[in-house]
Amino acid sequence: MLRYQDASQWRGGKRSDAQPLTGIRQLVHVMATRPWQLIQASLVFTLACLPIITIPLACSALCRICDMLMQRRICNPWHDFPRAMIQDWKRVMCAGWTLLAFQVVAFTGIVFCARAGGPGGDIAMMGFILIFVLFCMAATYVFPLIWATDLHYRNLVRDSLLLTMVRLPRNMLVLLAGPCLIVITALLVPDLLCILLLLAWGPLALVHVWNASEGIRQYVIVGRTSA
Repeated sequence: MLRYQDASQWRGGKRSDAQPLTGIRQLVHVMATRPWQLIQASLVFTLACLPIITIPLACSALCRICDMLMQRRICNPWHDFPRAMIQDWKRVMCAGWTLLAFQVVAFTGIVFCARAGGPGGDIAMMGFILIFVLFCMAATYVFPLIWATDLHYRNLVRDSLLLTMVRLPRNMLVLLAGPCLIVITALLVPDLLCILLLLAWGPLALVHVWNASEGIRQYVIVGRTSA
């Protein structure tokens, strides 16, 4: 059974006059009112990914920052990002690197089959592409699930894949948002492509967290862990 952790465990302040927002209104509101925080989160995320091994921790912290923004909490990315990186780091590293390992294996299979050629190689390559895409979509659920539940990392990976399959059409649309934005920018204003790749992490993560949160609210049982 999946359960939400007590929200009071997080110390971020919440505006007393905040009105609940749901659906696309929630996403648009954060994009419109918190662009500077999203830019800061993108910069901190880029720096946090430089050691490579910290990539899962950085992804988890970025998702936490986006979740705080969606909940209209007071958020300073330069202060809250490092705190979020070290919180629950064991589950983050285990679940994050498990998904990344499957992605690397699938990508290696794609490259190998593309070089092998032939009808059999093409069919196998399509299978590896499907696996790679599925685990990429699952990665957008695993970190919000870490913050929302107390599941073991193996169950986190399993439930991320289940949520991916249950909401496959919507997940495909959300996953295509990033590549489409990059392609459009490269065609229209290629000089800004490098800046976009640096600053787009926050807005893209916000879209994925928003989508994952909708799925978690719909399919995950909500409640406090029993004492």
